[in-house]
Amino acid sequence: MNVPLKYVNFEISMQNTVYKFRFYEKVEGLDKIIKRLEKGLKKSEYYVREDNGIISIIAPHHQQIP
Repeated sequence: MNVPLKYVNFEISMQNTVYKFRFYEKVEGLDKIIKRLEKGLKKSEYYVREDNGIISIIAPHHQQIP
């Protein structure tokens, strides 16, 4: 997907695993990047969220990590 993200950590809850990423370089057009990630993960049941520059990819537990 050519998105400048680096893995930070993850959190596990009863229903989901949340993988957290940060940008490793300055980005412009954050909305476009979020849409690109959502489009790339469209075939799965993963969800993408952004909060203060941290990108969270939420994977339901019934999904296996690719």
